[in-house]
Amino acid sequence: MHWLSHGVEQLIANTQEEGYAPEVVVVGSGYGGSVAALRFAEHGHSVAVLERGSEYVAGEFPADFGQFGGFVRAEVGGNVERGQGPAAIGYEDALFDFRVGTRATALVGNGLGGGSLINAAVALRPDARVFQQEAWPAPLRDASLDADYARAAQGLEIQSPQLQRASPACVPQHTAKYQRMQEIGQAAADRFGSTRLKVSTEDVPLAIEFRAHAPVDLGPRDACVGCGDCCSGCNHNAKLSLDKTYLPRAAQAGARMFTGGSVLYVLHKPDVAHPGRDWEVHCVRTTERGTWEQSFQGQEGPLNNAYEFVLRAGRVVLSAGTFGSSEILLRSQTHGLPVAHSWLGKGISANGDDLSAAYDMDDTANAVGEGSGAVRAAGDKVGPTISSVIRFHDTQDHTQSTVTEDGGIPGMLAPIVGEALATLGVLPQLARFGLRQSGRRDPLVADPKRTARSLVMLGMGHDSSAGQAHLAKPQSRIAWSWGQGAQDPAPGLHRSRAASVEGVGAEFLPNPASGVLPDKIASVLSGPKADTSWITVHPLGGCRMAASPAQGVVNHQGQVFLPDGSVHTGLLVVDGSVIPTSLGVNPLLTITALAERTCRLLLQDAPARVPQTRTLPPHPPIAPTVKAEPDAPHGSVLAEVLRGPLQPEPETVLPSWWPTGPTSPAAALFLEM
Repeated sequence: MHWLSHGVEQLIANTQEEGYAPEVVVVGSGYGGSVAALRFAEHGHSVAVLERGSEYVAGEFPADFGQFGGFVRAEVGGNVERGQGPAAIGYEDALFDFRVGTRATALVGNGLGGGSLINAAVALRPDARVFQQEAWPAPLRDASLDADYARAAQGLEIQSPQLQRASPACVPQHTAKYQRMQEIGQAAADRFGSTRLKVSTEDVPLAIEFRAHAPVDLGPRDACVGCGDCCSGCNHNAKLSLDKTYLPRAAQAGARMFTGGSVLYVLHKPDVAHPGRDWEVHCVRTTERGTWEQSFQGQEGPLNNAYEFVLRAGRVVLSAGTFGSSEILLRSQTHGLPVAHSWLGKGISANGDDLSAAYDMDDTANAVGEGSGAVRAAGDKVGPTISSVIRFHDTQDHTQSTVTEDGGIPGMLAPIVGEALATLGVLPQLARFGLRQSGRRDPLVADPKRTARSLVMLGMGHDSSAGQAHLAKPQSRIAWSWGQGAQDPAPGLHRSRAASVEGVGAEFLPNPASGVLPDKIASVLSGPKADTSWITVHPLGGCRMAASPAQGVVNHQGQVFLPDGSVHTGLLVVDGSVIPTSLGVNPLLTITALAERTCRLLLQDAPARVPQTRTLPPHPPIAPTVKAEPDAPHGSVLAEVLRGPLQPEPETVLPSWWPTGPTSPAAALFLEM
């Protein structure tokens, strides 16, 4: 549904019929792109935001497992040596965008608001020592980011734990999930706490509405009801995703937003016929992205021009994320754009991400969201996806520090969560004699009571940024891989520290990407060890910032380097792809702060003009969320349709009205059983 945006057809019409050519084109609408759209529009520039996904409003996000398939896409595999790009599966504009590479898989968001639509909205600052690493340019190592972080927190409307405790609908600190995390945190402190390693459990600031009287000048909002479905999209107008903060403010300042269009590449082509609009942005309808790729293989020659359309701009801001911005620059390079390439598509970090679980604790965690099920009583709420964090703070080496957060599972995944937990939950029990007793119940069958006593945990830490992205052909999709044999501290640290859940009576289920068997069993098995792989929801890097083109792709202000060390003043990268190292915490606040810094530095000396302000259009009605009918009849229907011309038997006596001649009447026969 469209509220802030128009569809790509409107953009094409404006471009071809009216010569629409904004001063600034922002590619992507995640944290970096939303900040850029607002700040440039506020400064009086005409701004167009191009988003490859769709716009969603509350009620349109999936709530039931039956809807899940329509919201998922994936790009899988790819082989550069063979000139093969990844295969695309699912709808091109689907919300959940999986990038399955070699020894690494990432999940990113696809829609107006980017990853903010499907993340847990956790706003944490990284350890200050992160920015002191040599990989960061000197201006960032030497300067304070406090003002930029403060501006980011204000723009995102981050709500403190104190505000959360005053919520009229759901207090995160009162949920069972939160209480179990406090117990796990205490077990971790008892087990690992030392003079060097400080272990503490803290509440987390969240970009979620908890106020009783929320402002509605940027669209409808309500206090969080604690459904636990933050990561499948908020259907209650409570999560403060970017379509409720930065983007409506950008629209008020005059920015125009278009969904359903994918940017392929950009070129610097000054033209006297288009003064001040020196950049060409080559685009395709998102739904035709696959067709565009296939058009290069036609026997009659490439037909890609039949699908592309071009938008001219004075400045281009790439904010398409690690994979999107890297792909656009890699493809632009093949089309002749001079770009520093030593680090382009390299230095990708998984942010030390980890996924584990505590299975069958002593007490209830109640960590599976409502989804399409019945609304739960006030005392039985899941709460936000993440409500607290266990910090393992290494006082001597920040790369040995990790965090562990509670993870509520979206209710739409409930049908498979219990099965997965039951199956994986048996494996750690194989290292001892006997299984947990459950009466006469098969231990491999999902047990709702054990599922309710289980908790998924999300970890973040530090890695070697050994990910690389490749473009097999100019028309291919980007493929990525993790360096074989890379030395990454996070997986082992997570596997050791998250095992603290055993102190609360749980079976520890480690990250499947690092091996599902207990260490006691895996250590005695013969044969080659399987490669450790990454599963991340926080990919960073690919267009890393640096002091020179020999060390990165952009400078500390996001301007893209040319090979000779100069910069494209009209081509910027403003998103998580510029971050040169892992952060060790949820990155949304840092990406926003760095974007605020970039815009501040670029615009501080530019003369401001009066913005082209406008009033937000009326918000569309909220669609009703899909709810399961527990008493709905069960069964299956076999249906068959027979279509084709009717051919009578040779001796059949036909009625007088039956058509004669070579043309027989067509008919269809419907059978249902």
